[in-house]
Amino acid sequence: MLAQQFVEFPWRNALTSALNNSLHILLFTAITALIRWSFPNLSLAKLIACTMLLAFATEGAQLVTGGSPSWSDIFRDLIGIGIAIPIMAAITPLRVVLVIAVSLTATLIHPSVIFASYQAREARFPILYESTAWDRNIISRSNSTVTITAPDLTHIIWAETRWPGFHLPETVQDWSQYRYIVAEVVNPSTVQPLTIAVRHKGIRGTSAFQRNELETGDNTVRVELDKLVKMRNGDEAEIVHVILHTQRAFAGHDIY
Repeated sequence: MLAQQFVEFPWRNALTSALNNSLHILLFTAITALIRWSFPNLSLAKLIACTMLLAFATEGAQLVTGGSPSWSDIFRDLIGIGIAIPIMAAITPLRVVLVIAVSLTATLIHPSVIFASYQAREARFPILYESTAWDRNIISRSNSTVTITAPDLTHIIWAETRWPGFHLPETVQDWSQYRYIVAEVVNPSTVQPLTIAVRHKGIRGTSAFQRNELETGDNTVRVELDKLVKMRNGDEAEIVHVILHTQRAFAGHDIY
């Protein structure tokens, strides 16, 4: 429980975030087992009440310890408690092994999906994004309305916000053999801007960007990487985040 409050992975990405969240399941399976083993005469109702109280208490404690409490973490805690039900009636070696195996499997499902997405991303590079359900749900995010309307076609309706955008928050590290970022875009409406921006490793916020004008119809947006990887001191930076965005004035407009 102390580890849950104070221990963090030394690096932050989608995989470590998924692991950090999913470990709630294994943690509360273990806590339930330990309470059951430590207090064998505790009734089933009191055991469940105790573990649920701990789930809410540890999540609430993050308000003090600097964490980020969430209902989704409590839901994962309850999954871990539910998996431990077979040993609530009786602790036997077979039941313990079964519970641990099920809990470990449930814990690793989401991180395994993220890890698989990393492998697919590496194998597919230099393609950064394809219009598939996998890419839309795993490697991209957006503050706008995004749908896959057909094979190889992603529809974006820009939101009413300062910077409506479509984000690829994690990319491969080595771009040294490439000269451009290229986006194939269909603009069904009037002329509108589309900015391609990047964030450099170790720097928060947008590090470099190139504004482009989308004509009505088919567009090939091509931005030189030299303009995006150069830092102010002249060194080349590592790109870790790619963003396609417009401006609030174009909220409600769309692109494919």
